[in-house]
Amino acid sequence: MFDFNFWVGSSFVLIVLINALWITRQYKCWCRDFASRPLRVDEGSPSNKPLPRTSKDKARRASDEKVIATLASGKLARAATHALAEEEEEEQVDMDEHRTAAPRIGERESDDKMDHFQEMCRNGTKTPKEIRSNVRSDAVPSVRRDGKRLRRKKSSERAEVLNFDHVHLTWWSFLWGSYFVEIPAALQVIAGMFMVTVRGHLSRMGLMKPRPCDPAKVVGELLLETMQAVHMVSMDVQAGRDIAHFVWVDLCFLGSNSDMVIAPEVIVDVDVNARLMTGAEIRWLSGKKQLISATQAITLISCNTIMSNHVTIHASANWGLNPEAKDPFVKQNAIVTVIYNYFGARGFSEVRGLLYNLGLVSVEHSKGFLDSLDHSMKKGVPPHKQVVDLLPYSDVVTFVVKARRHFLTLFDQYKNYLEDIDGEAMFIGTVLHSLDHSLWCKVIGDPLWFDVKDPVFGKSADLMRITRAGFADDLPAVLFTKKYRDASHPFYKTFYEKVVKINKELADMMDTCIIK
Repeated sequence: MFDFNFWVGSSFVLIVLINALWITRQYKCWCRDFASRPLRVDEGSPSNKPLPRTSKDKARRASDEKVIATLASGKLARAATHALAEEEEEEQVDMDEHRTAAPRIGERESDDKMDHFQEMCRNGTKTPKEIRSNVRSDAVPSVRRDGKRLRRKKSSERAEVLNFDHVHLTWWSFLWGSYFVEIPAALQVIAGMFMVTVRGHLSRMGLMKPRPCDPAKVVGELLLETMQAVHMVSMDVQAGRDIAHFVWVDLCFLGSNSDMVIAPEVIVDVDVNARLMTGAEIRWLSGKKQLISATQAITLISCNTIMSNHVTIHASANWGLNPEAKDPFVKQNAIVTVIYNYFGARGFSEVRGLLYNLGLVSVEHSKGFLDSLDHSMKKGVPPHKQVVDLLPYSDVVTFVVKARRHFLTLFDQYKNYLEDIDGEAMFIGTVLHSLDHSLWCKVIGDPLWFDVKDPVFGKSADLMRITRAGFADDLPAVLFTKKYRDASHPFYKTFYEKVVKINKELADMMDTCIIK
């Protein structure tokens, strides 16, 4: 006979035991990884100093003589003649403040409004500088919990490098995040890996096919409609076509033994009107140059997205949050971002190990991935002034440039809600981060597009496949507000109302925190 009271009581006891084990495990993790972290107000915190400037090493492609020589003489960019950006200035690189406009490409016509906006972005005005001064003035914590006011950091005291995972959380904040962030993230990995594994087996058996893919078109979309647009260094006309040249210096990917491999240079050319890749080339450490296919370019560009560009976005976000904020919504967003950065640094490697043990991925260890994180932190954010050349061709570039102006203006107006937060870093960690995820997922419509059998880039393709399947889409079962469009907070709401008029599809992608 069914005893209802017995089963209710047993279920209650089981739930209590499971939660006790979960809380015990999370407390051990917090003690190991968070208890000894300094607060951002402490000198020992990496984000105690203002956000680092853009990279000044050889990754500064726009002033790298080797890259200029490559563009001048290489097979893929014979006609690249107009000057690249000057990058030795001391000012922080901003997409609003740009060099004098280069001649327009070809005979293309565009409306006066776009021409005026492009010139405004290139030449800048006094307003962006004034805004930038304001949004950065409160970027570093200046008041301790005991009320003692500290000396403000000068811009010359900037942090030297980015840091992916270092912000302190209290035990209760960490525990909240383990329930409301970690569990949905785990569900996403389980569901995503199940689907891609089943579809992969069915595809190999000939029972189904991946979604149709035009690799050259996918490369074009990756470079024009994701954050990879920052790697565009010049444009010219070749055979009557407007060609954009994209260059990566020291691009990381995984070798055949899953270790990090660095390609000194990768160059990809795109016809910006047809939105198609026209050629791609990689230069190895030996100096040998090799043409690569569009399918291989998809893997390499995605590696740069996940293992470099996106890493710097995550790391920059640590300067754009405040887990001690008085405003509850601002504080919640900070906690979620810190938790997710922690999962990215530690949890991704642990999940990869589990998937490898289950035979679901061929990447033997996480050293190559972790080495790429360190490499990206040291390399920093690439200079990207020249990205405005893509304004007539790229919806996301147009959206980001316009949205950023609205964001920094509103940030200055609402900075009482956003104390001890860097406005630029907050824009990077919310708007750019969510766009980077959503647009990469939109362009890479099927994880099975990655060629895991490639003899050179197969391990990288496998890592990108599991990343696309289980770590990139929106999380299921999120029980709190995470979209700008749903936020009632005056800053987030007002910003969304302004940018939705620019592009609703992109505005609806924006998250208020790092939650994927």
